[in-house]
Amino acid sequence: MSEVRPALVDLALTKCDPGVTAYEATILDLAARGFLGISGGPDGPRVTLASPPAPVAGLADYEQQVLGDARTRLAVADGVPFAALAGACALDVDGIWKPFREKLLAEGRRLAICRKNLWARPAGIAFLFLISILIATLIALVPHLIWHLSVGEGVLIGVLAWFPVAGVLEAMGHDVLTAAGAALAARWEAERAALAAAGPFPGGLDPASLQRQAFAVAAGALTVPGTPVAVPSRRAARAAAAARAAAGPPPEMREGRPTEIWSSFSGAWRQVTPESSEGLGTGGPEPGMMFSLAGVTLGLTVAAVLMTLHTIFLVPVTLVLLAVAFILFALGMGTVSRRAALPKSATFDGQVVARWQESVEDTEGSGIGQRTAIDDGQRAWIFAEAYVYRMVTVGDLVTVTVSPRTGILQNLKVTARPSAPPAQPRDRAT
Repeated sequence: MSEVRPALVDLALTKCDPGVTAYEATILDLAARGFLGISGGPDGPRVTLASPPAPVAGLADYEQQVLGDARTRLAVADGVPFAALAGACALDVDGIWKPFREKLLAEGRRLAICRKNLWARPAGIAFLFLISILIATLIALVPHLIWHLSVGEGVLIGVLAWFPVAGVLEAMGHDVLTAAGAALAARWEAERAALAAAGPFPGGLDPASLQRQAFAVAAGALTVPGTPVAVPSRRAARAAAAARAAAGPPPEMREGRPTEIWSSFSGAWRQVTPESSEGLGTGGPEPGMMFSLAGVTLGLTVAAVLMTLHTIFLVPVTLVLLAVAFILFALGMGTVSRRAALPKSATFDGQVVARWQESVEDTEGSGIGQRTAIDDGQRAWIFAEAYVYRMVTVGDLVTVTVSPRTGILQNLKVTARPSAPPAQPRDRAT
């Protein structure tokens, strides 16, 4: 099994549309080959730095990225739960998953498992045909008009120019399996049943067992408990989008929002549930004031109308309405006084533990919302500001200033960015 890496098996089996299992399998494969360590822990297997670390020479780009991601997280914690490390790509799609996916596809093309092909899609065929014909026509027309070449010579130049133009456009196409990739997929389809017999994860932490589990995860024969699958393949995403379109979009689609996030900011690895940053405050004093005034105005108006009727039977009703108005006024003013007692701003230190995008739909229309989760040591707050999403990465230490009255973010400053410890290059035995 060592002649091909597990992530490439996932690439072949998914027809060049890899899923997060490729990232998980790469972690296990790196541990089996001595680049990372795995040991038992109270919360499941924990990934540690290899001692001494193996050199990165000879690793593919996507493997170097996974190793770098692991070392970065291990720089701030002594041992990371496997589920936390494997789920990192789902917690930062733009920063971790997309670069990993592109590097894996590039390696697949280099090994002739995949290749770019614009003709694989009907829309791509039409696009290639129209654009290439248009460019070839222009190339044929310009020499005819400027150098007064004959129509036949211009057409010949245009036809010859069509081939390189088509080649360039095809390079922009969709990745598809080559014949070698299809043969690799068929081989591992046959191996899937045998890999499933390995049993649940972890079946063993020795190198041979880890490598077998890596291939089992890549082939879809083994699922690692606790690892979120929040980055669907394009095919699954299109199917989910079609299902949502048929059922009608909900007010807010949260398919990208993680429900539990691993964090070590408190000093020990734990899972936190992201909460809206609006919970940091209680809304401004205006809602309480408006509530009080509305209650008093309504009560006094109704009481005044009833008193003009000069009916003695309505006196108890009038008294009840006045009492209700007084209670509403007292409650509203109590909320106002509590909010006014809060400071205008508060500052806390935290760590960025997740970034994601989710579809949102509100009174202003539908779109894509960018969300950032910051752990303060007790809970993870969600901030919806787009500039925060762009300026931070998962693992950054930040200082956050918010308004306790409204929960509005006032300022955010990155104070530290963890970096991977330097590797110790040396010749690795083959």
